Amino acid sequence: MSLRKRKEMVLCALLSAGPPVRYAHSMAECPVTLSRGQFFGTRFRTVQTHSFVCAEGEATGSARELPRHSHASSHFVLVVRGTYITEARNQDRLYGPGTLIYNPLGTTHRDRFHNGCGRFLTITPSATVARMLDARSPVSLVIHQPGAIAAAARTRRQMFEEHCGLVLELVEASCLDLAGAISNSFETETQHVPSWLVKARQMMRDYCTNGITVRAVGNYLGIHPVHLARAFRRYFHVSPSEYVSRCRIRRARDLLVTSRLSLAEIAIEVGFSDQSHLTNSFKRETAMTPAAYRRLHSA
Repeated sequence: MSLRKRKEMVLCALLSAGPPVRYAHSMAECPVTLSRGQFFGTRFRTVQTHSFVCAEGEATGSARELPRHSHASSHFVLVVRGTYITEARNQDRLYGPGTLIYNPLGTTHRDRFHNGCGRFLTITPSATVARMLDARSPVSLVIHQPGAIAAAARTRRQMFEEHCGLVLELVEASCLDLAGAISNSFETETQHVPSWLVKARQMMRDYCTNGITVRAVGNYLGIHPVHLARAFRRYFHVSPSEYVSRCRIRRARDLLVTSRLSLAEIAIEVGFSDQSHLTNSFKRETAMTPAAYRRLHSA
């Protein structure tokens, strides 16, 4: 038996082993089907939330050696580094970092990195979320919507957050924002905001300092979190997680001016994990640190 044939047999055996093998190295040309959450390359970071599995990996091997393959799960791919070649629709060139692609269940392609080198993030939704997404995007697409790309990039950034207690909550919220953003363009906006959505916004505002989540609000109202996130962005032009963060910052601003609480105490009071988390979020929203804001208003 030739060396090449033996390598092909080893690869096919690895790929048929099931979920424990998440990333596979390819030296074969035989048709293969990748199981849920499985991709070619080397994985080095994974975060699993209630509705999503997010994994960052590194492409390995030569682009010529990557076989045509099918995926047994819907998923997003965000190109982090390298030049990506895709067969998805809505594309006309090679793509670099920041490219976002959605592949529905059963996608068969030979998407790959030029020269076989690159880094990527995959976001695999649960079966329930995937059915909603696939109904609106039944073919592979390069996603050009800035809101969706921003949500995917935010998901990756939050996977490496130091605030361990909040990582799952933050990543789940950003993934729901992503799912809502790409679904948004397939629906027609109506004139009036639904009453349940007004209630959802009120709940997020009233309980923003108590760790409120999109899933908790959706469960209370009997609305699927993806549908809630999609409708929230469409009518209010902001994602639920961004809205909650802004509500927390608004309360922090009031306390900075009206109280003598320390920055660490204010951070905990308004729902952030610690002072650095408050500082980073506050600066993104106001372009200044909490300390600078307090000094400005004290003066």
